[in-house]
Amino acid sequence: MTLITRIIRENDVIIAADNQLNDDNGYPLYDPKTSKPQFIQKGVAFFIQKGACGVSGFIGKDDYSVISHLSEISTDSEFLDINDLIEEIADHLNEESNPIDEIVVLATGYSDGEQCNLALVKEKKHKQFAITNRKVPPCLFHTMHAQWICSHFDFDYNNLKEEFNTDDFSDKIDFNFNYASENADYNKASCIPYTYLYLFLFKEYNSTSLAILNEFNDQEIEGMIIGYYKFLDYVNQEIHEKKFRNENPMLRTIGECGGIIKVSEKTSEWLYRYDS
Repeated sequence: MTLITRIIRENDVIIAADNQLNDDNGYPLYDPKTSKPQFIQKGVAFFIQKGACGVSGFIGKDDYSVISHLSEISTDSEFLDINDLIEEIADHLNEESNPIDEIVVLATGYSDGEQCNLALVKEKKHKQFAITNRKVPPCLFHTMHAQWICSHFDFDYNNLKEEFNTDDFSDKIDFNFNYASENADYNKASCIPYTYLYLFLFKEYNSTSLAILNEFNDQEIEGMIIGYYKFLDYVNQEIHEKKFRNENPMLRTIGECGGIIKVSEKTSEWLYRYDS
């Protein structure tokens, strides 16, 4: 898997994705010639439709690239509305010739002035893609993981737990893990990115409210998101690996931030793009 983050602000929506390529077991893939990690861009900006998406799960195989196909479809001026584009993407991905088994695509855009936040989901047990609206798990605060982080940084766990606003995070944030599986383990784990984002914002900005996200300009929201992905790596290495002698299987699949796209009613633009 990977980590696609969708942040809904007052005047725009942010789509962010990491850039790590993983094997079937979720371990990073390395270039056999350089021994360096392999990276890929997992975000797509829909400039015509003023939208964007992030792709997790199946990225490509042999000569087939999901990202390339989505980019190509989005340049067709026949699909001016984000809903029409998403339906066309679903039809394309459902073609039998496409070697896709499991994938989650978080997409956002505007239709007739209304914000549309959708997801395209296909699991191994299903033959067709499903287009769904936002889905958020009922519990967004993982007590055990929060206790580990608070202990490591000497935070007041009880106070932070009390200050956590579930409705605020539910309305403004969602991740691809929310849609990954109906399996109970996934549902339980899907609250982990919320918990880490909350504690990261407190650590870096001394804030327990998501209202701070609306105050950020483009440079500041870019820095915040890049910092959040780095924080996840820090937690995996400094807490899970060193303290518990065991890396977190979810965090292991997440690399550095590889792309950030801002979508408003007027435009879709890259705030950050790592392609090398």
